[in-house]
Amino acid sequence: EEALGALESRQAAAADAGWKTAEEKIKASVSAADYDSALAACDTLPSAFRVLLQDRAKQRAGALHQEAEGKVTEAVKRAEQLSADAEPGEGLRVLAGIETIKYSPTQGLVAALKTRLSSELENEAELKLKKQMLVADKRLSELLDKFDKAMTDPAEVATGRAAAKAVVAEARKDAALAPVKAQVDGMEAIVSGIDEISRRLQESLAKLKCKKGDLETKGGRVSGTVGSIQDGAVTVEIAFGGGAVGKKTVKIADLTEEQRRVFSGDAAPATDPQRIAAALAKLGKGQEDFAGALVLVEAASNFALYAHYRQVITGKQTEAAKIASEAAAPAAFGEIQSSASTPVLSEADARALLEKVTAFQRQYGQTRFAATVEAQLKAIVGRVEKLSSAN
Repeated sequence: EEALGALESRQAAAADAGWKTAEEKIKASVSAADYDSALAACDTLPSAFRVLLQDRAKQRAGALHQEAEGKVTEAVKRAEQLSADAEPGEGLRVLAGIETIKYSPTQGLVAALKTRLSSELENEAELKLKKQMLVADKRLSELLDKFDKAMTDPAEVATGRAAAKAVVAEARKDAALAPVKAQVDGMEAIVSGIDEISRRLQESLAKLKCKKGDLETKGGRVSGTVGSIQDGAVTVEIAFGGGAVGKKTVKIADLTEEQRRVFSGDAAPATDPQRIAAALAKLGKGQEDFAGALVLVEAASNFALYAHYRQVITGKQTEAAKIASEAAAPAAFGEIQSSASTPVLSEADARALLEKVTAFQRQYGQTRFAATVEAQLKAIVGRVEKLSSAN
């Protein structure tokens, strides 16, 4: 046994010496950015020690692959982004920084990217146009954010319209927006569309002058005789006891959506800009009607800003759905807790409880609230499964 132990010790020492020699070759190759040679050193160990060193060599090779791929992948990602930013020359400079790296698995990828970037650089006219479009798209996005807020956020319609017109005027002065002139024209057309809808609605309301009736507003019903109609407001004369008469001003913007529909039968949007304008009116805070807004936008699919407003509305729909789910999740979980609190569960009770848990996970599983009660849900499911096993 002692002789065997001594032999194994000599073999281990010899293997360590062999690995030390291999490691020196590996380090020298890595210093020269030659990962192919470094990996080859892991595979060409002396046959006498190959079995003893195979785990060490495998682990070292894995680390070398990870290191080489990390360096190449980082450079490729940067070059790809520069290509997307219409800067192929900068991308080629990034790739030049990894030219000294010898690593066969990524050579084809780097070569193909280099060829593509070189081609992009040669096509100067197309590159110039791409850069102009990138600048224009970014600037347009900034202005559309301001425009959309002006159209949907202000409590005063007139204030919002004035702010929207100011954004359009700003866009008209910006030469960088020339490639997206159709979209800028679209913004102006939307403001004009609102003006036209308001004018036609005011004409419809004018027919009610000197007539008694009820106006349904967001603040409640106003009953009386319609007087003057101007500047986006209706003056209502209200009769009190003893012959006294008072006046109340009702802003058209304060009418309920239903009341506006009653009055605006002949003021419905007739053009794409008017449809978009009407859709934006349905996005105002506290009176959101995403489904109705989307119907109007879909009817304007040929409009220059159709894609933008479709994305805006669907995005708001998604966000609203998330908020609603977060709000409803606690009550749904409360029902599960209530059912689970029963000391003794029948087979039917257990099945119904599992169905509730499944329904909760399907409907609210992606909410932040669901993450906070995950452990409790698992415990409830575990209890039911344990009961089922016992039965």
